[in-house]
Amino acid sequence: MISHLLWRLAFVASLSLAMLLGPAGMAQAQMVVATVAVGTTPQGVAVNPTTNRVYVANSGSNDVTVIDGTNNAVIATVGVGTNPQGMAVNAATNRVYVANLGSNNVSVIDGATNAVVATVGVGDRPINVAVNPTTNRVYVANGAGNSVSVIDGSSNAVVSTISFAGGPLGLAVNSDTNRLYVVTTGAGGVLSVIDGATNAVITTLPSGSHSSGVAVNETTNRFYVTNTMIGNVTVFDGVFNAVVQIITLGTPPIGTSGVAVNPTLNHIYVASFSPGTNNLFVIDGATNAVVATIAGIGGSVPVAVNPTTSRSYVPDPQKNVISVLQDAAVPAQLAGTGGVTPPLLQISLAGAFLLISGLAIKGLAGHFARP
Repeated sequence: MISHLLWRLAFVASLSLAMLLGPAGMAQAQMVVATVAVGTTPQGVAVNPTTNRVYVANSGSNDVTVIDGTNNAVIATVGVGTNPQGMAVNAATNRVYVANLGSNNVSVIDGATNAVVATVGVGDRPINVAVNPTTNRVYVANGAGNSVSVIDGSSNAVVSTISFAGGPLGLAVNSDTNRLYVVTTGAGGVLSVIDGATNAVITTLPSGSHSSGVAVNETTNRFYVTNTMIGNVTVFDGVFNAVVQIITLGTPPIGTSGVAVNPTLNHIYVASFSPGTNNLFVIDGATNAVVATIAGIGGSVPVAVNPTTSRSYVPDPQKNVISVLQDAAVPAQLAGTGGVTPPLLQISLAGAFLLISGLAIKGLAGHFARP
C-alpha cells in the first residue's frame, strides 16, 4: 500500500510538471512550419533577430525578399545588384549587406525603410558576407579575387583588403573575440583565422576537402566548417584553434554546404545534398551528435537561424521558396520570448509544481494519520 501511494505521488508530481511545461518537457523535434514563395533562384538568406525580419537574396531576379518572421508574410521586395548571393545583417545598425556576384559590389539596405542606401564596390565575384556588429565592420569574400574586402559600416567605404592564396567562400565572425574565420576553396581546404583589429592572419588550419561554409557559436567559442565533397562537419575550438571532432553525416556522394548556429539551444544546422535527396541535419553542440534529420530541404544552399524564435530558414533555388523550420525544443507558446522561459514564468511553474506536490504530500500524510 505504501509503495503504491508513493508511486501515485510521483506520478501526480511528474504529470503536473509536464502539463505546466508543455512541449518543453517532451522530446526535442524539428518541423517545417511554413514554405514561403520568394524571388527567382534564392541563393542567400539572413535574419535580424531584433526586428524578426528575414532577408532572401534571389540571384535570378536580382532582388531581396523581406519576410516578417512573425507571420511568414512577404512585406517587401528590394532591387539590388546583379546575381545577389550571400548576405549578412548588422542587428545593431539595422543594415543588411548583399554580395552581388555579377556586378562586383555590395548593396546596403536600411532595414527600417527597406531601401538601398549605398552600393559599395568590392573585389571580383563577391559571394559571401559577414558582419561584426561590435566593430561595425563588414567582410566580403571575393571568390575570384582571392581576397576579402573590409568595409567600414559607418562610412560604407572599403578600408582594407585581405589577400589569400585561394578564393574565399565561407565567412564567419566571432564578435566577442574579434576573430574572422575565412574558408578558401580547393581540394585541401584551408581555414584562416584573422585578427579583426589588425586584419592579419593569426593561423591557418586544414579544414577538409572542398570546405565551403563556416559558422561560429560565440557562447561556446566553437566554430563549424562544412566539407562539400566528403559529407562531414569539422568542429574547432576557438581558444586553441584546434580540431575537436569531425562529425560524419554520411558517405560520399553526400556533401555538406550551408551551416548556421543557434547559440540559445546550442544547435547547429547543416544543409546537405546527395543524388535525389537533400537533408537538413540538426546537431547538438554539447555532444556533437545528430539529434534530427529533416528530409526534403537543404542542398547546396546557405542556412540562417533566428536564435530569438529558434526558427531556421533554408532556401530552395529550384522551387523558388524558403522553408521555415521550428526547433520544437522551444515551446511554441514561448517562441516570442527567445526560446528561454522567462524568469517570472519559471518561478510560477516551479511554484505551481511545488504547490501540487505539496497537496499530494499532504494527502499522503493524512492517509497515514487516519486510524
